[in-house]
Amino acid sequence: MKYFWLEKYLKYFKNFKEEDINTKEYKSIINDFYNDFEFYITHLYYSKERYELIKKKPLSKLSDYELITMFYYMVIETTIVNGYLNEILLDKSLYKLIKQMVKVPDTNLPITDYTFKEIIDEIKELKNNLPTKDKIKNNNVCACYNCHSIYYVDNIHAVDENKLLLCPYCMDNKLYFDNDYIPMNNTFLRLATLYYKDNNITDLVSLYKDKVILKDKPSNDTSLYLDLTSSNILKDKELSYNKINDKYEVSCNLLLNGHTSKEELLISSTIYKYLLVCEKNKYLELEINLNDTYYHYSNDITINTIIVTILEYLSKHYFTNINKITIISKNMEFSKLYNSTIKDLDNLCK
Repeated sequence: MKYFWLEKYLKYFKNFKEEDINTKEYKSIINDFYNDFEFYITHLYYSKERYELIKKKPLSKLSDYELITMFYYMVIETTIVNGYLNEILLDKSLYKLIKQMVKVPDTNLPITDYTFKEIIDEIKELKNNLPTKDKIKNNNVCACYNCHSIYYVDNIHAVDENKLLLCPYCMDNKLYFDNDYIPMNNTFLRLATLYYKDNNITDLVSLYKDKVILKDKPSNDTSLYLDLTSSNILKDKELSYNKINDKYEVSCNLLLNGHTSKEELLISSTIYKYLLVCEKNKYLELEINLNDTYYHYSNDITINTIIVTILEYLSKHYFTNINKITIISKNMEFSKLYNSTIKDLDNLCK
């Protein structure tokens, strides 16, 4: 399913009652929901106007981009007006919408074997690859590097004043197509977004280098220790305080099996979540440990995803209280590739 990250909220939202509002569980789940919303959902232009056009249609009749428009507007509007989601939780409207959204088929595509330098070169060329109307005739699939959506070209119905095609999800013209032979995986789209949206990409790369280091073992003075695994043996361990090590610790088993955007999203969303945890709790340091025994996954995908995730976080939280982010790996091949990739990162600024 395309919106797999929403599935975990279905059961809780289905059974939500007014007496749940002041519980610790409710606050935790809603906090996770907002964190996921920040990571997965991009600002959608004209959402109010588009919502007004579709609000009376049955949910079962809504297209994917109409569902996401309704979801975006419902959450944003309710939060701005009321300051919380209680109203749309109690009347089950949010539950019913999410129930329909998780029926949307998966759109994750395989990850290409481009090097990081090749990815940056392709991103820089996107500005010369305009989404003209003739693209619809010669392509099947489209990707948007404004909202990260991937969809069939027959969903495109609008053009801007320059007669450039507009994304049906966000109404932006930052599009490219399958026959352009450019990667359509999530990390590529998010890095392209940063490159074209962030006017201070040089400062962002510099900030990354100031805050992020690579080590082969944990330190003794970190605030939050995130252990990433990918194994059929281990289970997740919830965030807890370790008195002996004097740090908060959490273990996440990502169960990475394929090589698609879904695996990128699992890595990225987990790291992003705990960056936000550090932000909220004013933790000064985060350590991301790639468990040398139980984390066995593509070095390329892992490195590219971690770098882009941290860059994206820093772009949204430029003045974060986090002083240091440490990536821990004992894998020499990983370390060599990471250091090479960091050198290539400078090409974003040229």
